[in-house]
Amino acid sequence: MVMRYAVLMGAAAAAIFGAINLSANESNMLLVDAGQGGPSADLPAWVLGMVGAVLALSFVRTVAFGLPSMMGSWAIANKTWLFAGAGMAVYAVFYLM
Repeated sequence: MVMRYAVLMGAAAAAIFGAINLSANESNMLLVDAGQGGPSADLPAWVLGMVGAVLALSFVRTVAFGLPSMMGSWAIANKTWLFAGAGMAVYAVFYLM
């Protein structure tokens, strides 16, 4: 959780730093072609990569902490079918031996 907020703060700081750097004093940065000077040409790719990483970490966290409780409630609701399936699996193993 701390890492997710650290990445978000880094992205926010990079956006603020970029907005300050693209002021009227440094407007020549806007006039050059990509890759010829000024900010890096692959900066949008890095920003999108950071956003994707934050989304992936958030999804993994949701699955890691939400899935056990969801599976527990599902198992309680379907206990009869789970025991029947386990019994059939044990019977199938003994039958195939």
